[in-house]
Amino acid sequence: MSNQPSESSMTYEDAVAELSRVLEALESGELPLEKSMRQYERGLALIRRCHQLLDEAALRLEQVGAAPGSASGPAASFLPED
Repeated sequence: MSNQPSESSMTYEDAVAELSRVLEALESGELPLEKSMRQYERGLALIRRCHQLLDEAALRLEQVGAAPGSASGPAASFLPED
């Protein structure tokens, strides 16, 4: 498992792809218990990373005023006036 990249350095797309591989391995039912536990823990870490990145993206959208229903922030100056 040491050849796997750290979750903290993964992009959202990389984390989702790795999570898919982890789930596939777990669903195969062919892993020994200890390896299954490590894969499960890796999957949880990947899910946390995905949530972190999604939260950061949502915050960035709020900050630029691009969140649904929002017309504030720097992006508001580009909206057409009524």
